[in-house]
Amino acid sequence: MHRHISLVICALAIVIGAGAWIRSTSFAASTKQATTAMQNPVLRIPIGEKGDDLKAQNDLTIDQGSLAGLTFYEVGRIATGTEPRVEIVSGDRTLSLPQATKVFMDEDTDQGWPIGDISVSIKMPDYPGKDASDAAYEEYDRAVYTLYKDIVQRIRAAGYERYYSPREPRLTGAATYFFERAYKKVPIYWEDDETLLIPQDPYYELTFDDWKHLRADPTWTWYAADVFIRLNYSRRYEGVNQGDTFSVDIKNDRTLMIGYDPQQNSDLEAAIENYKNTVPKKYRRRAELEVRARKNGIPIASDYKDPKILGIEVPSYEEWSSH
Repeated sequence: MHRHISLVICALAIVIGAGAWIRSTSFAASTKQATTAMQNPVLRIPIGEKGDDLKAQNDLTIDQGSLAGLTFYEVGRIATGTEPRVEIVSGDRTLSLPQATKVFMDEDTDQGWPIGDISVSIKMPDYPGKDASDAAYEEYDRAVYTLYKDIVQRIRAAGYERYYSPREPRLTGAATYFFERAYKKVPIYWEDDETLLIPQDPYYELTFDDWKHLRADPTWTWYAADVFIRLNYSRRYEGVNQGDTFSVDIKNDRTLMIGYDPQQNSDLEAAIENYKNTVPKKYRRRAELEVRARKNGIPIASDYKDPKILGIEVPSYEEWSSH
């Protein structure tokens, strides 16, 4: 019976971002892990490490599965009975994140590439429930707000700087956030028929009142050398017995570049060629939005320099805009 259930679990594909994974933990092991006390050891993840080396260097259980030439690794409350504290190491930078409920990593085994995509689900404050009092919600919201400030401070202290993709206008300040209209009006830079998913300014310090009146879930992005970080926040839905969430996505420069492959086949050469060809088009979109933003008094981070991805040479935004 246990063997049958294990095979069923191993056949289950779960979509995470652009990939999928197969759980390799047996039902019996999962049941045993769920009944044990949660542990919070350190999971140290050097950027550029292969999964086998990662498992050898960390003194904790790391679950493993594979699918379609990819190998997936997981540490977490359900998979391994642990809630680790994650350290992301790149060169002389170490980013220490708060305790996590799940860490998911993948590597392209077929290509022989190391782990290039890491997703960390941050452990959240205890949610009081969908029928809690206003005072309980206020206390919960303040705890989540404090956690937000802590995560941002950790990322900045580790030496990461704000990142804009080539298509994104280099906006700063409150105008990068979406607040409830009755609470705070900010200048806009988009047309009524546009949907813009532009990360918010992590240097703009949201007050607690700001936090409570956000109209859309924010994301924040950073980079340093060969590492790109995205912090995602999702607010609870009214009437649903599930609280807010924070997740941190970490990609190396190769994984970011692979996103430019037009066929999404992990073809690095095709991705690089497409990157070179499309960056000028993306700059054009940035320029259009920045013109609108300036007309509405929104400050622009004009001193921002786009980082090179994989060292690939493309015209800088300044070079492109001077022609």
